[in-house]
Amino acid sequence: MNDKIIIVGAGLTGSLLALYLGKKGIQVDVFDKRCDIRDFVPTKKRSLGMSLSTRGRLALQKAGIMHRLAPTTMPKYGRATHAIDGSIKYQMYGDGSQYLSTVNRKTVNSLLIAGAQETGMVRFHFEEKLTAADLEAKKLTFVNTQSGQESVQEYTHVLGTDGANSNLRSLLCERDILDYQRTKMNHFFKEMAIPPTDEGEFALNPEYVHIWSTPDAVFVALPNIDKSFVSTLFYSNKEDGILNKVVDVEGMRQYLDTYLPHLSSISPKFAEDFFSNPASDIYEVKCNNWKYKNEVMLIGDSAHAFAPFYAMGMNTCFEDCQLFIESLERYSFNFGNAIEDFCKNRKKDVDAMQFLTNRNYFNLQFSSKEGFDIKWKIERKLWNKYPDVLMPEYLMVAFTQIPFAEVVAIAERNKAIVEELYERYQSLLRTNNRLGIKEFIELPEVRSMLAGRTSLMSPRKEMAYARQFSGY
Repeated sequence: MNDKIIIVGAGLTGSLLALYLGKKGIQVDVFDKRCDIRDFVPTKKRSLGMSLSTRGRLALQKAGIMHRLAPTTMPKYGRATHAIDGSIKYQMYGDGSQYLSTVNRKTVNSLLIAGAQETGMVRFHFEEKLTAADLEAKKLTFVNTQSGQESVQEYTHVLGTDGANSNLRSLLCERDILDYQRTKMNHFFKEMAIPPTDEGEFALNPEYVHIWSTPDAVFVALPNIDKSFVSTLFYSNKEDGILNKVVDVEGMRQYLDTYLPHLSSISPKFAEDFFSNPASDIYEVKCNNWKYKNEVMLIGDSAHAFAPFYAMGMNTCFEDCQLFIESLERYSFNFGNAIEDFCKNRKKDVDAMQFLTNRNYFNLQFSSKEGFDIKWKIERKLWNKYPDVLMPEYLMVAFTQIPFAEVVAIAERNKAIVEELYERYQSLLRTNNRLGIKEFIELPEVRSMLAGRTSLMSPRKEMAYARQFSGY
């Protein structure tokens, strides 16, 4: 094979792609404008905590790296939604065996880079910024960010994995090869933390993601292996947002007392951390085209950056890598054909995932409400009783490999069923307030309501996915 493969970007997507290709015996050069993340010491208070789902887990397993990562992860089986009165609603993600895992971004990236280097086929070039692309001559120009020295690299194919602020994407836009939208979302985020207790234990049940919501904010806490909770506060960036009017620590304490009264006891420095931790904007990236002449391709966040409201950005990027490698395998490692195939078939799915991501913010915000909680539990009881009729959206996203475009179509059909059952359940509660959701699902009239509503999934029997891929 005479291909000269260059990957631009050594983040999660680029390092996983390099590992895949190196294991296939393909020589790869990876360039990144940043330093080696293994040497990186964060100067800002950033947790780097992320959630790994089945999609990402399977991609890492195929790359042969999951067994190294597993000991550093922390499973979470559902969400615990905290109401202002201190009550907690527990919402299982699946049947009790499916789980997400908290992972550290630096740990994952470091393992992928090391694994790629171990193949003997991958060379990493750090602190090398892409500054120019001669697409006709197939040459890229990089400048070393420390020495200023310029180098020109020839290629046969380029894979752009340099993230939401992609230099490669900008160069393609300058040539009118593609258009993209980089949209600033209506929220800031701050990475926070809930420390272990004085006894060194978890401050909350570690089997759950914990969620608090206020009129203009959502606080999400993920259990971590060191018994802390890596956490993110999402809040409105509008001028009239409540949190934007909080200007000092005392004001933040008053905000907590009003909207999050139970959070101060488990995170006593929350008010101080709010002002010392940096606020970040949230952006979404959409591209109308990911490739040029089947020689240059964007993949991962370079092509599609999501808001973090579904915790599926990393997982979608990892699935990108797996699907691209599968395209390469189908086309006997003809990169041009694989690029054509991947771009043709993947874009509609990441567009669908962006839609689901933006909608999920409202699910997080209302997850502690009684109506949302009942519908969530009806979905899961229904799935367990009638798996040929319905699978909940969250399960399809997090615990299967059902294409996202199919997930959207199925979820929209399922919504009508759940709404109908919810209204019937509410009606029955007026005459029997002791009726539980499990007993309701068992009623003959529910079976009658569902009669004929089968085969809502694709004919590939995707129903088995959620249980088959419970975790590793």
